[in-house]
Amino acid sequence: MSRRAGLATFVMIAVGAISPQVRAQSTDSTIATPIEQALIEQACSTPPVVAINPDKHDECLRGKLNVLRADFGRDLSRLSSGDRRKIDAICEPIRGAEGREGYISCVTTQLAAVQARWNRGRSDVVATASAVVPAPVQLAAMTTTSAVVVTQSSSRMWLVVTLALATLGVAGVGLVMANKKVRPQAPRVCRACGTGVEGAGDLCVPCRHEAAEALRRAASERAERARSADDPDPQQGERDEDDRHRQALEAEDVQRQHQELARRAEEAAPQAEEEAQRRKAEEAEAQRQAICTEEDAVFDPYRVLDIPPDANADVIQAAHTRAKAKYDAREVEDMGDQIKLHYRQKAEAADRAFQMLTGAHELPPATPSHVFPSIG
Repeated sequence: MSRRAGLATFVMIAVGAISPQVRAQSTDSTIATPIEQALIEQACSTPPVVAINPDKHDECLRGKLNVLRADFGRDLSRLSSGDRRKIDAICEPIRGAEGREGYISCVTTQLAAVQARWNRGRSDVVATASAVVPAPVQLAAMTTTSAVVVTQSSSRMWLVVTLALATLGVAGVGLVMANKKVRPQAPRVCRACGTGVEGAGDLCVPCRHEAAEALRRAASERAERARSADDPDPQQGERDEDDRHRQALEAEDVQRQHQELARRAEEAAPQAEEEAQRRKAEEAEAQRQAICTEEDAVFDPYRVLDIPPDANADVIQAAHTRAKAKYDAREVEDMGDQIKLHYRQKAEAADRAFQMLTGAHELPPATPSHVFPSIG
C-alpha cells in the first residue's frame, strides 16, 4: 500500500513539473527569440545555395527553429542552470580567439552534447526500469504508454510527457524500494598542513615524504640505541641530544621555507591574473580590428539590407527600418555579451549600408539605431 502511495505521489509531482512546459509550448509563436535567431542564422549560413536564396533561407530558418524548440524548448528553457553555466564556461574563452561565429559554433556543439547525454540518460532509465520495477508496475506503464502513443501518435509533446511520467514513476519506486540516499563525499584535507589530498590516505605528498623520512630516522635511532646498549658509550647521550636538536632545527627551517613559498605564491597570484586579463583584452582588440578590416574590404550594402541592386529609395528606407527593428538593443538586454555584440554589429552594418545608399538616391541621413551598451 505504501509503495502505491509513493508511486502516486511521484506521478502527481511529474504532472505538476511538466504542466508549465506544456503551457509554455502552447504559447510559442513563430517569432524566434534573440538566442534562437543567432543559432539558426549560423546553422542556415551554409550551404551557399541556401544562404543566398531568400526562399530556401527562410525555409531553413523555420525548420531549424522547429528542431531547436523540439529539443530544448522555446528560448532554450529546458536547459538546467548547471548546463547553462557549463556551456558559458566552455564557450566564453572561444570568444576572444575565434570571435562571434566561433562562439555560436561552440554553443551549437555543446547543445548537441547535452542532447546526446539526455538520450543516453533516457535509455539507461528505461533499462533500469525493466530490471527493478515489479511486473504489475511495468504492465501499467506499458499500457499507459501504448494508449497515449496510439491516441496521440501525431504529437511529439504527448510522447515526451508519457516517457517522463514513466521514468519518474520508475525512479520513485526504485527510491522507495532502495531507501538509500547518495551523499557526496566531503573533500579530504591533509591532517598535517590542511591542503587538499589526492588519492588514498590523509596526508598530502610533501607531508607523506616528511613522515616517511621521520620514520626512517626513528628506525635509525632505535637501531643506534640498540647498538649502544650492547657497547655503552659515555658520549652517546650527548650525541643523541645534539642529533635531536639538529633535526628539530632542520624541521623548523623546512616549515619556514614552505610558509615563505606559500606567501610568495599568494602575492604572485593577483599579478599573474591581471597580466592574463591584459593579454586577453589585447588579443581580443587585435582580433576585433582584424575582423573590422576584413569586413570593410568586402562590405556589400545591398546584401546587408537584403535588397536587390536596383532597389529604389522607398525599398532602401523600408529595409533599413526593418533591420533596425530586428536588431534593436532592447531585445537582448538580458542576454549574454556575445549576443549583444552580434546585434550591435548587425545594427551598425545596417546603418552603414543605409548611409552608403542614401548618397546614391539622395535620401535624408539615416537615423542612428538604438545605442548598444558597451560590452567587455
